[in-house]
Amino acid sequence: IKKLADIELASKKIVEAVLFNYGQDCGKPNVILVNKNIFDILKEKIISEIDRTVADNRTTIKDLKNLKEVAELLVDENENICYGGDIDFFHKTLSPVVVSKDIQVKNNTYKEFYAPVFRLMAYESDLDLKNYFLSPSYKNENMNISLFGTNEYIQNLPASIILNNSIVSDVDNGYSEFGGYGKNVSFVEYKGIKIIKPLLINREIELFYNDEIFSSEMAKTSTQSGNLKRLLYYEVRKNMLDIFGNDLLFSFIFGSY
Repeated sequence: IKKLADIELASKKIVEAVLFNYGQDCGKPNVILVNKNIFDILKEKIISEIDRTVADNRTTIKDLKNLKEVAELLVDENENICYGGDIDFFHKTLSPVVVSKDIQVKNNTYKEFYAPVFRLMAYESDLDLKNYFLSPSYKNENMNISLFGTNEYIQNLPASIILNNSIVSDVDNGYSEFGGYGKNVSFVEYKGIKIIKPLLINREIELFYNDEIFSSEMAKTSTQSGNLKRLLYYEVRKNMLDIFGNDLLFSFIFGSY
């Protein structure tokens, strides 16, 4: 968030993004970088917006692993907590928490928390931003950057998806590609080959089955079996189970034969 940003809009969008699905969503911002000139003002706006938005101040975090990770963060950042952070392990609940500090470039800076955690970091110049975005740890988590205000350096970042004055839920429409360019964000992998890119599921499946080597093998097998549709079904099913295992609850595929 730059010093010329629309602070009212930025604070509302930040709270909307972090609290979406009670903070348990991959589109939630990991870190909120704010110019020092407006840092305190924006922080107060965010806290006011949380109070205005959250009727019940406690969120259920069903996965104890996520709750434990937040607890460890609160211990490490105890001096930097400026709002919330009440944890109840018995009921598995957490109130929204705001952590406020100067920008840092460490491995844990980029960690994703599936919880209503606001990590605000103050920066002074584009040099601070360069150090942050050029870190190998950031590159692993490179998904989207919501930019409020203008910044030439951010606008020209390579292999980055810039959302101007908007957040992920504003642009996610269900039929456009989704993801980013970090290896922990989105990729296609088959037989040891990994392609890191935003994904559109039906496009990736089409590219997979149009692969020349794979298609020729499929043609040979289908001639023998006389049932290409059945073969496609079992191949897709096997790949999904290999990738997702017991985590796969439900799936569907768009496409045609």
